[in-house]
Amino acid sequence: MTSEEVMTAPVGKGFSPAPQGTWQGVCVDIIGHEDVETQWGKRDKVEFRWQLNTLMEDGKPFMVTAWFNLTMNEQGRLRPFVESWLGVPFQDDNEAEGFNLFSLLRRNCMLQIFHRPSNKGGIFANVETIMPLPANMPLLKAIDYVRVKDRPQETDGRAEPAQKAPLVGAPPLGKVGAERVLAWLQKNDLGDRHLQQALQRIGLDPNTPLEIINTRQSVELRAALDEIKGTPEKAELDIPF
Repeated sequence: MTSEEVMTAPVGKGFSPAPQGTWQGVCVDIIGHEDVETQWGKRDKVEFRWQLNTLMEDGKPFMVTAWFNLTMNEQGRLRPFVESWLGVPFQDDNEAEGFNLFSLLRRNCMLQIFHRPSNKGGIFANVETIMPLPANMPLLKAIDYVRVKDRPQETDGRAEPAQKAPLVGAPPLGKVGAERVLAWLQKNDLGDRHLQQALQRIGLDPNTPLEIINTRQSVELRAALDEIKGTPEKAELDIPF
């Protein structure tokens, strides 16, 4: 007598959204989505992903996301959200338009999470507000997360981000500023390889000329270089080269 092969599948547990409350978060990914269908037609959008300092039953951190139309218009949601995250408003439209969103990667913050009804039923964890991380609060690090653009193949059906950082708006470093950066690298025993790695970390092409990097991006570049050479990170780093 032969027995038939049997395969069963577990029911599994339902999806558990991140708990409500105010949580520390670290931005683990920023993803661009082109031509997303909306009730107002196709729109370019940007998606932020954060890991929180609270864990699921399997020991992994909860993750929350927020989507915005990709526009820095004052009437949109993205600009005030970023300003709230930075803790300061943009001085004008040029600075807002020139801001590199990828510079927010690995940046910590405080997120207020509310549970909201989902259009598909159930509830989801909605990011209601964002605030800068309080001074002297230990930084949260990403845990076991690979950015969508760095994955061997797409697993969530979403488009890869367009890695084109805006380099207009805030004043560029220029020749003098670029020379200061190179002098700082030499003083700290860092070379071209470290510079290219830091440029990638802030979302820029590794071959981006230093002369065209704007002053706001240079702060993020310094933070990335300090991280590479092993200097302890700071929540608010604003140290010139």
